[in-house]
Amino acid sequence: MTGIKHLSGLCLLLLLASCGDLPRPFAGKPGALAMHLATPPVARLVVIMPGRGSINPDAAKIWADDVAQALVAGEMPAEVGNPGAIDWSVGLGISKAGDLIVPLYELHDGTGKLRGTVDGTPIPGALWNQGDKDLLRQSAQQAAPKIGDLLTNIEAVRMQADPDSLLHRAARVVLLPGQGASGDGNQSLTAQMAIYLKTHGIIVIADPDQADYKLQVDVAINTASPTEQQVQVIWIVTDARGHEAGRIAQLNDVPVHSLDGHWGEVATMVAEQAAGGVAEVISNQLPTHKNKSGA
Repeated sequence: MTGIKHLSGLCLLLLLASCGDLPRPFAGKPGALAMHLATPPVARLVVIMPGRGSINPDAAKIWADDVAQALVAGEMPAEVGNPGAIDWSVGLGISKAGDLIVPLYELHDGTGKLRGTVDGTPIPGALWNQGDKDLLRQSAQQAAPKIGDLLTNIEAVRMQADPDSLLHRAARVVLLPGQGASGDGNQSLTAQMAIYLKTHGIIVIADPDQADYKLQVDVAINTASPTEQQVQVIWIVTDARGHEAGRIAQLNDVPVHSLDGHWGEVATMVAEQAAGGVAEVISNQLPTHKNKSGA
């Protein structure tokens, strides 16, 4: 990976453009995006054990655990148990169509109201009654994305009706203090990010309680060779509930100790390249975006 090569400390402290046509660290490197969370309209989903007559007791527990695991794998917080007063839940059951068993997944909101049903793939009754582990896991894995789509559609309707939702206004982001950088890197990166977020229509605010998202930069600097250091910059986006929404990771090599003091144009480049990734993370949280992309 190309970094700044053989630049004097003075040149690094100045605008790099004034030093001629030299390699520019982090330029053209917006950072790779991690998988974005498919944020449901609830803090967690509780998977309710199926009632008697749906499946034998031993298989019932396996089925419920498989459903919870499949939902978690789809970035939906879920666990098996009894729902509390405000918990959304997924009830498990079956319907019969001749000799076939159709697994049913019923989504209930925090008031107990049925918000939608997902039909699983029909299974021969004889196989279902055996409680085959692979069959139950396959059924759960097939149903989880459909449950996620149902949650996304519910959230999309809610946000469309809410004039204060992010479908109708700019996102508000609070920048938390950076950590891990040498010199003035933590302060410089955060200050430059505040500038470039505004170019993407994002409002930077100071009050965490009023923010839709929080953003923090985490820097790690490791010595790669006697003459170079490897700089890893990670921007972590979390939503108002503290759930991670995504990451933007940037990696580059710089001369040893060149960032011990003033980051200058390096901080500008890093923030400029990463700001678009932050905006994309936030955009990908909107249910309308997920529906269009099929996420």
